[in-house]
Amino acid sequence: MFKHLLAAIALLATSAGAIATPVQWNSGTGANGHYYEVITRGMTFEQAKAYAASQTFNGMQGYLATVTSADENAFISGLTGNHWSWLGGERIGRDNTFQWIQGPEAGTVFYDDGAVTGVFNAFARNEPNNWRNTNEDAVHIWGGGTWNDLRKSKKIRTVIEYSAVPAVPLPASGLLLLAGVGAMFLRGRKTKA
Repeated sequence: MFKHLLAAIALLATSAGAIATPVQWNSGTGANGHYYEVITRGMTFEQAKAYAASQTFNGMQGYLATVTSADENAFISGLTGNHWSWLGGERIGRDNTFQWIQGPEAGTVFYDDGAVTGVFNAFARNEPNNWRNTNEDAVHIWGGGTWNDLRKSKKIRTVIEYSAVPAVPLPASGLLLLAGVGAMFLRGRKTKA
């Protein structure tokens, strides 16, 4: 019975498709202290994006990995090996512009019909190319640490990054709503007095 219990535990541990528990990048040049997790179960880009956003580790929010330096790219490449794995880059609009879509770098354009000055990207030679106009709108890392654009429907591995993402400020309408609720609360207290 104990043998069957161990087998069941092992099956549960691998069913999520994680390569291991998240690994912290805490040594070497540029180490940021973030954690990275490779999900080995094949997912489409949209599935990977939703899954990453639903994950937390040690109180940190998960998101598809955003790569901001050659050192970080080498670290992630070491985790993924020669396996294609989603990163958090996506084409915006119909042109050849890519930006990070989750995490602290969300909204940062890293490729705009060519390299963006001062912003890291590792697209392979002749990439991104939207091969045969097949809507290759998402970014993945492949062997050797280079990137490629790929159709979102392809099912490949995923790299999740965990960090203390800064709080997103409330939009002005949210602040007005909070002020209104506060004023109603104070008014209600004055009428009771």
